[in-house]
Amino acid sequence: MKITYPLILTEGYDAPNTEQSTPDLAKLDSQDFWHVKSVDFQFTLPDKIIIQAQAEPVPLKAKTAQVSLLAQGKPLPSQALYDPATLSHHFTYEPEDCQIQAIRLKYHGSEWQSLLPFNPGDLIYEKPFRVQENRVIHEEHNQGETSPRRLYGYGGAYKAGLSLNQIQQVYSELFEGINKTEITLTSSSQWHERGVTPFNNGTFHQQHILVESQLTYEQSLNLGAALIEGYAKVKVQDPTTQDAFVYTSSGVTQPHDSPNILLITFTKQQGE
Repeated sequence: MKITYPLILTEGYDAPNTEQSTPDLAKLDSQDFWHVKSVDFQFTLPDKIIIQAQAEPVPLKAKTAQVSLLAQGKPLPSQALYDPATLSHHFTYEPEDCQIQAIRLKYHGSEWQSLLPFNPGDLIYEKPFRVQENRVIHEEHNQGETSPRRLYGYGGAYKAGLSLNQIQQVYSELFEGINKTEITLTSSSQWHERGVTPFNNGTFHQQHILVESQLTYEQSLNLGAALIEGYAKVKVQDPTTQDAFVYTSSGVTQPHDSPNILLITFTKQQGE
């Protein structure tokens, strides 16, 4: 039997180098502890994207439209439709603020900027309004007959600070003044409160209200309603599959501190 004495280390003892004693590196086998499964992460397009947009009005440039009224068989002098002097009363907005042919929404920013095909200032959506360009409107009022009241698209109402539902279509209406044709202005919201809506027309004070047939449904909506109803659209490409998806506007808010900046929510459409 071989007796091995305990090793007694003296001060200054230098242990031998064991670097070359084995060529194998130490390995930790994870399977000794748990089973590790590899996971492939794939990017998924969000269901909703919020985009900041800046609203800019597009004023009507061609203000050459004329209106004339044949009242009781008497032709009245024609008037320039967009001349403020032809208005018979003060409207809610200044005349120049109602002569807007469109509102342009331009890209201002988004947390999803890398996915969007926009640079700052690019056009996202242009909200149209019905206006009269280079047109002559003739209207006849006969004595003893209950003529319908006819509404013509005058333009959109816009000025800084207006709420989204006030950025809306304005209508003009002709009536007989003292030896001249005069014009009144009313807004979509005023007629809506009276139960008259475009494409439904209606009656007010036992008179038929007729809205000109050239007016489109999109023009008749205020800016907020047009965005909620999905008129603004954005195409987004999935960076993983390269498939393109259409996002449509589904909601909008207006920060109080920046009235010209809108926060528009876009919702991903399935099957596009």
